[in-house]
Amino acid sequence: MDIQTYSGGERRRSQRQRPAKSEVRVICQRGELYLGPNLAESLVDASEEGLGILTREALGTGERVSLSIDGVAPRMTLQRLGRVDWCESAAGGLFRVGVELDTPLDYAELMSLVTF
Repeated sequence: MDIQTYSGGERRRSQRQRPAKSEVRVICQRGELYLGPNLAESLVDASEEGLGILTREALGTGERVSLSIDGVAPRMTLQRLGRVDWCESAAGGLFRVGVELDTPLDYAELMSLVTF
């Protein structure tokens, strides 16, 4: 598994959004089939083209993941496929992961995820 350290430089193509709402829950699974254990601890932040999440395991740069996001609206779950852009160690044995989404979030979806 190729785990690269994030250098801290800004590489986003879209504007950074505010932190995620605390009630939003994310499921992150390896591969593109929405199968396997949930590796996500929490959603940290979001932009139109990507998500920042905390995971319980390190993910390799370029690794494909399936994401399901609950708590956006009653009875609504967002699902997206993405690619791990970077992964770094975080406090408590967790990992901070940046995921580039294959299909960007639309404005309403994004606004339902972030605080104002």
